[in-house]
Amino acid sequence: NLIINNNKINLNNNNFNISYEEINYLEKFELDKFKELIPTTLNNEENKLLENFLQRNKKTFYIKGQNLTTTTCVKHKIITNSNKIIYCKNYRHPQILENEIEKQINEMLKENIIRPSKSPYNSPLWIVKKKSDNSNEKKWRLVIDFRRLNEITVDDKFPIPNIESLFDKLGKSQYFSSLDLAKGFHQVLMDDSDIEKTAFSTPMGHFEFIRMPFGLKNAPATFQRMLNYILSDYINKICIIYMDDILVFSTSLTEHLESLQKIFNKLNEFNLKVQIDKCKFLSKETSFLGHIITNAGIKPNPEKISIIKNLELPKTVKDIKSFLGLTGYYRKFIKNYSLVANPIIKYLKKNSKIDVNDKSYIESFEKLKNILVNPPLLRYPDFSKKFVLTTDASNVAIGAVLSQEGKPISYASRTLNGHEQNYSTLEKELLAIVWSVKYYRPYLYGRKFLVQTDHQPLKWLYSLKDPNSRIIRWKILLDGFYFDIEYIKGKENNVADFLSRVQLTQPPLAEVHSVEESLNNKFFMINKIVNKYRTQIRLVKNKHKEIETLFKKYKILYVSENDLNNTHYLNDVFRRELKNGKVGIYSELEDNKYDIIQNKLTQLFSNSNKISFIKCTKIARDVTSEESLLSIIDDIHTKGNHRGIHENYNELKDNYFNPKLIKLINRYCNNCRVCNENKYDRKPINKKFQHTITPEKPNQIIHIDIFQIQKNSFLTTIDKFTKLGTAHKLNDKNMVTVKTKIEERIAFLGKPDKIVMDNEFNNALIKLFCQENNIETHFTTPNSHTGNSDVERMHSTLLEHIRILKNAEKINDSEELVLKAINFYNNTIHSTTKLKPIDFINKINIDLNEVKERSETNKKKAIDRENIKRENLTLNLRNQNLYIKNPAAGRQKTAKRFNRYHYSNPNKVNTAQFRRPLKPIK
Repeated sequence: NLIINNNKINLNNNNFNISYEEINYLEKFELDKFKELIPTTLNNEENKLLENFLQRNKKTFYIKGQNLTTTTCVKHKIITNSNKIIYCKNYRHPQILENEIEKQINEMLKENIIRPSKSPYNSPLWIVKKKSDNSNEKKWRLVIDFRRLNEITVDDKFPIPNIESLFDKLGKSQYFSSLDLAKGFHQVLMDDSDIEKTAFSTPMGHFEFIRMPFGLKNAPATFQRMLNYILSDYINKICIIYMDDILVFSTSLTEHLESLQKIFNKLNEFNLKVQIDKCKFLSKETSFLGHIITNAGIKPNPEKISIIKNLELPKTVKDIKSFLGLTGYYRKFIKNYSLVANPIIKYLKKNSKIDVNDKSYIESFEKLKNILVNPPLLRYPDFSKKFVLTTDASNVAIGAVLSQEGKPISYASRTLNGHEQNYSTLEKELLAIVWSVKYYRPYLYGRKFLVQTDHQPLKWLYSLKDPNSRIIRWKILLDGFYFDIEYIKGKENNVADFLSRVQLTQPPLAEVHSVEESLNNKFFMINKIVNKYRTQIRLVKNKHKEIETLFKKYKILYVSENDLNNTHYLNDVFRRELKNGKVGIYSELEDNKYDIIQNKLTQLFSNSNKISFIKCTKIARDVTSEESLLSIIDDIHTKGNHRGIHENYNELKDNYFNPKLIKLINRYCNNCRVCNENKYDRKPINKKFQHTITPEKPNQIIHIDIFQIQKNSFLTTIDKFTKLGTAHKLNDKNMVTVKTKIEERIAFLGKPDKIVMDNEFNNALIKLFCQENNIETHFTTPNSHTGNSDVERMHSTLLEHIRILKNAEKINDSEELVLKAINFYNNTIHSTTKLKPIDFINKINIDLNEVKERSETNKKKAIDRENIKRENLTLNLRNQNLYIKNPAAGRQKTAKRFNRYHYSNPNKVNTAQFRRPLKPIK
């Protein structure tokens, strides 16, 4: 009997509870996934038996959307050789990817992989692009950079099985199946005492891993230990395990299905799930640990020697020298090397003419190639000894050789594509290491090895200053491997050097470009408007014209959805209109439509290093009329209560575009009568400012003072970190009243760690209150306002607002004036934090570390700029409106600071009395 309730189907008397969504998935799972897993080489009997087995065990397969299971047979511990808390600054991420980060964090929270954290530890997070699948859907991977934590982690010396002994167990097996656990590491729980060490931060907050994350030093050893424990009854009998690879083998079909069932029963017993699309069943031949395993025996993977076997006969002296450099490196292992190589060496003599039909020359070349790719020179790997990976890069290719005790195990090389050829020397040499480490992963993963390179700067790979995003990604990819880098001289690097100069028509593996999991080198993405680029491509649904020229020098190419299918048209337009420089691209179409344009531009300009493409996430309205733009500026300036040039520009820059926008804002603000009459002239020459400590969080330090206007007093406070200001009306200046207002502020915004205040607050009641609440106090030097400059600076801004409100809006009530002024202040983007103070209350995803870094940088720039000796004031005063200091301003705080006069004779003006123009922005 079925009972349908709340979108669930419950089957009476059975342990069965599944949603409609899961039923739909399982139906699709049965129809599609099973067919994909069944090899086309199977006969009808094998096909039917395998399909029945998969149907019978479908509960062992991980279904996307379900919570990932965990096993309790082992927990991962992080044992460190130091009690040092590892805290690293976060990396900056493109704002366009913040939604993707939030999405993946929510998924991991839902699956109980992570949880919110209060840990003092922090490792930085990075996001890299995955390889595109058949759907061309963009996918991203979150990566935690645990390098600093791994440096102090004690090695787990869990024994790794000998590969030769593993192969001995395969015997005359006829069937092979390889299994892969779903998100394998995430099915292992972290030890409770070590969870805090895995903490990381995102704009959403601070989190830590409940399950074992990728990137931890000893994670592979823990994973192997777990599999060895679970499958201990079957290892070397019906399966072999190497790191995260499970290979099931049998001599007959019936035996193989029984063996698979035993393995699946064990996985079910320990609550583990299998990733169905990464498994291979009933193969007659499979690749495992760099070897090809068949029912006829084991043979080396031909890919590791194909580079040498496919070498062409040298036709120039340069080619001969290069080939002899390769073979000569191994001459001590080649019997009678000089005799064998002599038919080639003879052509190095002066005035010798190379005869490519010379039989002895050809035989010598083929014999040396044959020696290089066969025993005894080409050896089998000995996993009890250290591997040496030697790499090199040229302008056209990268090469590597894996060896032990001077003898090669495998050769590898591939040609660089167009954008890779534009990499710097350091990037090419590092690409050679990253690609070859991934290529030889079965040999190198989980053990320490040596990397040899003739590029000396790579010795200090992990201490490079200001690495670009590509190098950061590659460093994180290498973090799962353990190796030392050794510098060798170029003349000692003959083999890898030779391989790096071999140009192939096709790369040896389909995965060769997987190390570059990001945008093409010619393409960049920024969170800014496209309008600022002189040449633009705009992808639109329907276009009103093909090409548009704005502001005389700005050219816009419109590409409609229909144009994407017209290859000849796109080729013609792009070749004709796109020249050197940066090209901005904005798309209002789906991402896969943009990918078509990106691929087309890559094909057309892959060989040019003089053009690049910037995908922009924003587009502004083009305002061609200066009159219309001035009207927009006037509207924003007036509604913002006459804020300054920077504030007006920040409000307008992402919504309206004109090349003269900054110039017009400068001109408008400097000619605004309200601003000139009521704002301070902030140009006094004082002694140089000193750099002060920047807080790390809100409420770490607040400044308080008393603000007086029209015989009314207000207790004002400002948070030194967020710049958030408050004002509380005082009925009197009694310290009991002041204490009450401080308590009001704490009730609303929280208790501060420290309060900075003038000496008028140096009172027993205030001191006792702070002492009882564990608040540190700092009283400024008497008769010095600079010690409490944050709140004094806010007061001056509040007075500007109040004067404007009083004279322009005719508001007289002091409480209304102060409250409106503080509201304008908190809703204006602050020049130090680049955020509105009110944002720290309204938003929860603000990265405090980023705000601190930005505040320190902006404050340092501002202080350094202000510390430069001021220039002499030189203005053309003839026939201009001048703003002269108002004598009443010193007596009345709300009076105009300046009065406007018109002078025809500048000699009558004392230049110390008039107002400077507002400082323009460039």
